[in-house]
Amino acid sequence: MFVKKKWKILFVALYIGFVYFIATTIFDSVDDTQIFQILRMYSPTREPNEIDNDIWRPSGKEVLAKIEAPAFKTGYFMKEYVFDNAPFLHERVKDWKIRFNSTPIKPGTIFVLIASFRDKDCNETLNQIFTKCENCDRVYVGLCEQINLVEKDGEPNSNFTCFGTLHRKNVRVIHLEGFRSRGPTYARYIASKLWDGEEYVLEIDSHSQFTKNWDTKIIHDYHNIPFPTGTNISKWINKQRPMHLFSGYPVVWDTNLELYERTATPIICNANWTHSGANKSMYQQMALAWHDTQKEGGTPFPIFQLGAGFIFGSSNMLYDGPFDPNTPMLFHGEEQYYMMHLWTRGWRFFSPPRNYVAHRYGLHPHMIWDEKTVHGPWWEQQTASGDRIEYLLGYTDVKPSKSPYNESLEDFQMGTVRSVKDWEEFADIHPKERRQGNRCNQKYDYVNDKWVDR
Repeated sequence: MFVKKKWKILFVALYIGFVYFIATTIFDSVDDTQIFQILRMYSPTREPNEIDNDIWRPSGKEVLAKIEAPAFKTGYFMKEYVFDNAPFLHERVKDWKIRFNSTPIKPGTIFVLIASFRDKDCNETLNQIFTKCENCDRVYVGLCEQINLVEKDGEPNSNFTCFGTLHRKNVRVIHLEGFRSRGPTYARYIASKLWDGEEYVLEIDSHSQFTKNWDTKIIHDYHNIPFPTGTNISKWINKQRPMHLFSGYPVVWDTNLELYERTATPIICNANWTHSGANKSMYQQMALAWHDTQKEGGTPFPIFQLGAGFIFGSSNMLYDGPFDPNTPMLFHGEEQYYMMHLWTRGWRFFSPPRNYVAHRYGLHPHMIWDEKTVHGPWWEQQTASGDRIEYLLGYTDVKPSKSPYNESLEDFQMGTVRSVKDWEEFADIHPKERRQGNRCNQKYDYVNDKWVDR
């Protein structure tokens, strides 16, 4: 009797294993063209001029059903949404903060925040994340994928898919047609809404590569910054509620990260003023120096700017500095604006002690400013977004008057722990006067609390 029962258990186990093998083989065998043929069934066949322009408050006439398995086979374990029914996109900041505080934190987990625009490297980025991680079950991706499902010739666009092949149950995606895009800041806002209690946030671009065991290394380094003896560490690190970030412009694509992981890291230490007639206090930061972490004994370089292609820190950053959905097509000034939200609330920024990520620089086959969107010329939106930022930073008294640039201004005021003027003195960058010093030739003396020459 016991022997028969044992064989039954073995048979059931083998049967379950066989079914699982067949199911996963079928799901993973669906190629990208089939994926987009499936997607088209769930997507409206509309021309750009038929889209409701007000994507902040969709009319509800074209709300699409959530894409669910098994019809969308390759996304069987993924959480996927189309834009019009994605979760929490229209919540106010106060509601977001309530949701953040009520969401249990999952210790040791990382939320990788990605905004992708028709990027052929996005799929490779997802695969790099999950082939190079050590504790992959603790890594989750929140992706805003902006892509045109159908090209001009009417054929499915199968060249720029972003689905990855590993750990799909840890990937959450919101799809937005490329011609409805509002640029990187709005895409990052969309992706941020997929956060679900992860302890840490890693913001990257969709054309990134990773070093081996990047996840455990970056968490370890984040909590073990080797300040010099005599440093007033409480000024730089809040151990009860972490409020510091690693950031910078990553090394170039195809860098041998295992070989050059512990060598010098790029530091952001300069500003490049915009050349347009408007938004004169806006700039794009520049990485013009290197920090030799080995030579400096691992001592961090305190940067004063952020690089959107690599930001890592506690998920508290999403609470203190929620992304602003009312700054469409913002390029120059994006990082300046987000950095100042966190700086004025007491955050500190450091160049990473090693190179975790590599980045593909240069122009890509599809750039947002080449796309004909339903929202008008990108440069008009960039300028209007810059006007909003200059007002919120106190560089102008002229309040924005048009929507969406005048919306929710009260939700995106600067903090009160430190001032914009405090930042200008620390960075020796003065945007309103368009002048700056040269921190690239300096380092920070933590013991005496001042900048000194290298």
